[in-house]
Amino acid sequence: MIDTEAFCCEVRGAVQEEAYLTQILFDEIQRVDIRTGVVLQRVDCPNTGGLIGIYTIKDGYILHGETELFCYDKQLNRIWEFSARDIFATPDGARAFWIEADAIHCRDWLGWHYVLDLDGKLISEKQQNVPWQLTK
Repeated sequence: MIDTEAFCCEVRGAVQEEAYLTQILFDEIQRVDIRTGVVLQRVDCPNTGGLIGIYTIKDGYILHGETELFCYDKQLNRIWEFSARDIFATPDGARAFWIEADAIHCRDWLGWHYVLDLDGKLISEKQQNVPWQLTK
């Protein structure tokens, strides 16, 4: 069992739609027929550190990786990707990833808070004070 608290976000490895399940593996997306168990589609998703979550949006999916975000359409074509400066995790246990309204929020280990729209455009990025960084 994966400890979701270790990632500071909700871990979601699959989404169910109609008669199929779309699931993520370390570097792959699979679409599986729920009735038969047959893999209908398999798509590579090269990334750094592995995929953590898949989330349904209006026209496709947002995939959350260790250091990257990806958007795929319903046919599993990659639309865009975004890379952070460091891993999406916070040592203080604060949420590191969430989708709210039409915005994707993520925080990395260096204290950066990124906000993207669902088209992958970076709306804002701000480094927050992080207690684990040394000051001069």
